[in-house]
Amino acid sequence: VSVPSRQAQLGAEVMSPKSTLFSVPSRQTQLGAEVISPKSMLASPQSRPAFDRDCRSISSLSSHDSVMAGGIAPSVLKRFHIERRLVVAHVHLDEEEVEEQLRLGPQSKRGNAPQEQLSILDYHPHVKACFDEFASNEERLCGEWAVFYHSYSYSALIYELQAAIAATLFGFPASRSTLPRILLADFARTPDAAALVEQFKTRFKTQKLDHHPDYRAVAISVMCSLVALGPEVSTPTMFLAGFSQFDLSFMHVLHKTLAECHIPKHKVEQIAARVIALSEKYGLDVSRFGGKASETGRSGHMLQIFVRRSMLDRLVYSSKPYGPLDPQRHPISAWLASDAKTNHGQARILAHPKWFLSPRYVRMF
Repeated sequence: VSVPSRQAQLGAEVMSPKSTLFSVPSRQTQLGAEVISPKSMLASPQSRPAFDRDCRSISSLSSHDSVMAGGIAPSVLKRFHIERRLVVAHVHLDEEEVEEQLRLGPQSKRGNAPQEQLSILDYHPHVKACFDEFASNEERLCGEWAVFYHSYSYSALIYELQAAIAATLFGFPASRSTLPRILLADFARTPDAAALVEQFKTRFKTQKLDHHPDYRAVAISVMCSLVALGPEVSTPTMFLAGFSQFDLSFMHVLHKTLAECHIPKHKVEQIAARVIALSEKYGLDVSRFGGKASETGRSGHMLQIFVRRSMLDRLVYSSKPYGPLDPQRHPISAWLASDAKTNHGQARILAHPKWFLSPRYVRMF
């Protein structure tokens, strides 16, 4: 986020009020300092009161200590919102299209996709409750929305931090979900999925594929079903086991995020250390940040992402493993509007904060 803001008194650590941490929903936490989130397989409900006390007790930087004290530049916010309004007229499907999608039903059950693999969750009550909630969301929103599932582990700290920052700057509903990306400048060369596909062909195909830092800065890997069988990823298995990569520095990403929020350079390491300590205290696995692994041994998180059908081809493309376009399922809007099974096949989402910060276009749980 390149906009200074008095609201974002980020002088303490910041993390978001909901993602995959606590097993019960929590009230929105006022971000005077740090906040972690409610949905995962980790902390017990009893952790929340102590966590709230810690949040209130941490002091933040004074306004004169941070260049964020000047308030959000009106011109930046005006441009930010005008660009989104340009597509509002094309957001909604007509009634017949919505009725057809409702008739086809939840995406994960289309084509009579087998559901048996969900039985693995019978021995994990909290995980099963999460998947039941995901299934309910699918049924409720399948008319105008397509759904995707993003598995992650060690990046949970980063996602929580970004959701908290967005809550402070833009009113993002951080009590509902985390936020995968927040740095607008990273998207200068990739404003949409078509640009990302083109860059993959010309740059990333011969340079680390979807592991290239510039690709990772803007895109996330997702599956298209609660009962995905592959390739590479089974949705329920990944939520239990966690999914992450090891060929990047998570600490570098944390420092970069804080620095881009105009945290004074001499404060970045101190604040990062306190974010890590708080995350460790409340059960996040921060072993890739130099901290401790989760005591439960479960570091898996799952983000359910709904994208409006009218926005699908702008933000998503059907992908093979490692990021190349899958022409058999392209365009993804047509594939996901049909009664085809979605339990095999990956996708990549351009996680542009311009769209991810607005529930009009993207909704996450």
